[in-house]
Amino acid sequence: MRLTLLFLLLFQFANAQRTDSEVYTYSPGVTFTVVRITHAKTTEYGNGMDGRRYIAPSGMHFKGAILEFKNDSGENVIIDFEQVFLIDSKGEKHKVESVVQSMKVTNTLEKLRQKLKAGKEKMFIVDFWPAFSKEDMVTKMIVNGQEVIFSYR
Repeated sequence: MRLTLLFLLLFQFANAQRTDSEVYTYSPGVTFTVVRITHAKTTEYGNGMDGRRYIAPSGMHFKGAILEFKNDSGENVIIDFEQVFLIDSKGEKHKVESVVQSMKVTNTLEKLRQKLKAGKEKMFIVDFWPAFSKEDMVTKMIVNGQEVIFSYR
């Protein structure tokens, strides 16, 4: 019930822009796709009842991404979200603040490393911090040291 309320709060003022479904390489045998980039005036972090709601300053929005990873290798792989950054139009890196996967919200450092089992495919929703300019059409990420440029549909 709490998670349902959390998602309703997270996405009540959010919208998303679909990106082209280009496939990128994360590591040998592991690929990912940037499915959507999300924009929201508010975001919320915390554990359980300790959640805090943040409102972006005037003219700003919080951005997030929906990423789909596929592991075709024969072994389990760790997806390290500490190595994922969204790049704004000024070239500044915005770090991942939280990861949502299979209804599990995580924002602690050890939980920013998610296991992807061999032969599996998972979708992750990540939030970036700090807020971006409202007009900033982000088209670049750095994922595992690799620059990824995407476009919107």
